[in-house]
Amino acid sequence: MNEKDITEAKELTQELLSATLKILCKKERPFSLPQLVVAINAVKGALIHQYIELTNTQRHV
Repeated sequence: MNEKDITEAKELTQELLSATLKILCKKERPFSLPQLVVAINAVKGALIHQYIELTNTQRHV
């Protein structure tokens, strides 16, 4: 990764963290740690899946 990629990755991380914290703050009761870990892993898997689909679609265009 070059410096630009690292900077963009940091910016994306901050945006995702900010959005996640907004969602968590809206909950009436806190998540347990196991629930939070499961949710994070599910989101990570979904993001990777969507990224792969998007990059495959762009290659075929």
